[in-house]
Amino acid sequence: MVLFLSPGYHLPANPSQELFGVVSIGNRAFILIFITVQAFHCFP
Repeated sequence: MVLFLSPGYHLPANPSQELFGVVSIGNRAFILIFITVQAFHCFP
């Protein structure tokens, strides 16, 4: 989140694009956690 607070970072003209970027990062984290949990279930 430091990237959003840095002075050199330019906010997108459309706020929905920024929201979509945050949501996509959250989806990647969720998928990564989901795959990790599935791996632990498959290989106890």
